[in-house]
Amino acid sequence: MLKTFGMFLIGPGLFLVYFPYRIIMKAGKELGPHNALSYPAIFFWLSGAYLIFGSIRSFIFEGKGTPAPWDAPKELVKHRVYKMNRNPMYTGVLMFMLGTYVWSQVFSLLLYLLAFWLLFHLGVLLYEEPTLKKKFGQPYLYYLKSTNRWLPKLK
Repeated sequence: MLKTFGMFLIGPGLFLVYFPYRIIMKAGKELGPHNALSYPAIFFWLSGAYLIFGSIRSFIFEGKGTPAPWDAPKELVKHRVYKMNRNPMYTGVLMFMLGTYVWSQVFSLLLYLLAFWLLFHLGVLLYEEPTLKKKFGQPYLYYLKSTNRWLPKLK
C-alpha cells in the first residue's frame, strides 16, 4: 500500500500537476477559469480521479498487487472500473489531462495529452497486452474479446 501511495505521488504528482502547471505558466496564463467553458473541466477531473483511484483499488484488492510493474497484480483484474475498458487508469489520467486543458485552454496541454495517449497506446500494444497474455492465458484472451481497450463497450 505504501509503495502504491509513493508511486502515486511521484507519477501523477509530476505529470498531472507540476508539468501542466509549468506549461500553463510558460503560456502566460492565469490558473483560474478563463470563461464559462472552463467549468466542464471539473467533470473531467472528477471522472479521471475516480478511474485512477478505482484502478488502484482494484489492483490492490482484486489483483493482490499494485500498479507498479515491480509489484504487479498476481490475479487478473477485470471487475469494477476494468469492466468499462481495459485501461481505466490510463483513461483516467487522460481525462484528468483533458480537464486541465479545458480549464486553462492552453493548446500545448492538448499536445501534451496526445503525446501521453500515444505513449500509453504503444506501451499497451507492445508490452502490457503481450505480457498479460502470457501471464493469464485464456482468461485474459476472453477479457480482450469482451472489453474494449479504450472506450466503454456499448451494450
